[in-house]
Amino acid sequence: MKRNVLSMICLIILCLTFSSCAEKTENTELSSKTMPDFQYMFKVDGIHTLTQKSDGGYYNLVDKNIIFTDKDTMKSTPLCDKSNCLHNGEYPDCNAKISDMYLCLDNFQIYDGKIYYMATDLSGDKDKQNNLYLKRLSLDGSKREIVFTFKNKDIVDWFLYDGYLYYQTNIKFDESLNKEYTQSGCFYKINLNSKEESKFIDFAETMEIYGGEGSLRNIYDGYMYVTLSGFNNKKAYERVVKGKEIKGSEASVRKIVRYRLSDGKADVIEPYDDYEFTGFYGNKLLGYYVDKNKKIKHACLSDLNGKNARTVFDFKNDNKIYCDDTYFYVYNQFSVFENSQTDNQKTIAVYNRKGENISKVKVPDEIKDYIEDINFYDNYLWFQINSDNGKTTVCTADKKELLKNVRELKYEKVFVYE
Repeated sequence: MKRNVLSMICLIILCLTFSSCAEKTENTELSSKTMPDFQYMFKVDGIHTLTQKSDGGYYNLVDKNIIFTDKDTMKSTPLCDKSNCLHNGEYPDCNAKISDMYLCLDNFQIYDGKIYYMATDLSGDKDKQNNLYLKRLSLDGSKREIVFTFKNKDIVDWFLYDGYLYYQTNIKFDESLNKEYTQSGCFYKINLNSKEESKFIDFAETMEIYGGEGSLRNIYDGYMYVTLSGFNNKKAYERVVKGKEIKGSEASVRKIVRYRLSDGKADVIEPYDDYEFTGFYGNKLLGYYVDKNKKIKHACLSDLNGKNARTVFDFKNDNKIYCDDTYFYVYNQFSVFENSQTDNQKTIAVYNRKGENISKVKVPDEIKDYIEDINFYDNYLWFQINSDNGKTTVCTADKKELLKNVRELKYEKVFVYE
């Protein structure tokens, strides 16, 4: 009897072991342990936000200079440890300066305790003038090195995730074709340790779209979210490449697609017609679709694959929507603030998870022209003010101020660079 019981126990343990191993083998999701999600890397209308965060504080890119703000004191300083440095535009050897940043890729990323950016060659060497470099800096700016060199590659986008560099190139057309037509091409991936490189996604061969190209929007939970565009008609695509017009818009295709970073598997996200996604809200996907007749937008939540969508609330067609894990924020660029004597006051309205408007705050006149690319990641809003005298001011506002339903948004100038 005892022998039978022991045999049964061993058999159960053996089955559980094999079951656990099978689950691990089948799981192809990425862990995202080496970095937070890309909520703060979201590109508003194709423009990279200029704020990154580490455990110690926030990093802002100001005129190719990195400004660090301590998260506890909220005091800011250029990312330079030299005691005799002036930290301004006239001082060339400041550690905070990254003068070689490639203008077309003016963003940076903090990954695994280091700062990364894409650089160009400033030496004047003709053999290197078309080269690009992925550079790595220490968090204090004192150490920097070249990680990868790209010879004669036109890189249009890049990011780092779970041990890989992903980068996208432009497609080069034959000289006999239309020189003005450009197209974002394939994504490639390079292992940061082994340096092994491979093609990751060829948009021209996906979703049965002719001339398909993808524009990266965000990375979250092991997936990259992309706006995929192209043509469903081969002849229409060939006409566009040659600089000729196509009749009507029925030949063009536009889809929101997510690609799994572990194997490149693609899912189309289409909860509604004319859908555009915005960001991530508590492991849900936030987006909106447009009612062209009523000229309003419907904010909607869905699963990360676009399934089980539901409308949360409506907002005006010319407004922008943002989110974090707790609230939705609607930036109204043309509204009239209640009891205000001034027309066209910009406001930020806050909505809870039920879609109820809980507060509205006026954006002060002196910053209303600079706040469009505002960043709602983490606990603070970040934006920059450019003055006529060449000074750039880094500003921040505590997001708690938006919940107080005060008359005007309070903000602080944390650093002035000149």
